[in-house]
Amino acid sequence: MNVGREPESMAQSRTALALDPLNPAAVLHMGYCELARGEPRLAVERFQAGLRLDPGSTEAYRFLAEGYALSGRWDEAAAAEAEAFRRGDPADTASSALPLRSRLAMTAVIAARRGHTADALHLLSGMIDGANRGTVLASDVASIYALLGRKDEAFRWLDRAFGGHETPLIALKTNLYMASLRSDPRFKVLLRRIGLPA
Repeated sequence: MNVGREPESMAQSRTALALDPLNPAAVLHMGYCELARGEPRLAVERFQAGLRLDPGSTEAYRFLAEGYALSGRWDEAAAAEAEAFRRGDPADTASSALPLRSRLAMTAVIAARRGHTADALHLLSGMIDGANRGTVLASDVASIYALLGRKDEAFRWLDRAFGGHETPLIALKTNLYMASLRSDPRFKVLLRRIGLPA
């Protein structure tokens, strides 16, 4: 999925589910594929199924927050992210498949998508402080700038993420928060630098 081979990724995910339908990881992966394909409502259903299989999964709550946010279900996104944080993910060590790794970033996404630009910028200021201390990823900062339509700042932070070898960049091609950047020639250049097909 990360390199753009969507049909093969979906086929492998379907095979994994057929072989082990009660495996929470297989369920979450299918949800991730649906999220990456731009089908957040299907992904939410999948992440909810993953939680039924493993009610204590912090990762499932983080994925669910992403799905809710990308579906415009802001209150539910905030609640799912808060639950993930409550369950013990303060260091943001969840799956590298997640577009966002920081709880603060999810809060900023919700503010940005609701049109609360001033709130998003305030949260972004805190994220930048965190990035300078090494507690927030530069790629998360770039995501918020991309959502706010500030492409130059987004690419500056993506360059910083690249220099820091940040793991979430492997999913840059499918990161829905970066959709506004895809038509910019700099996006294809960055994909090639990472080693992803442009």
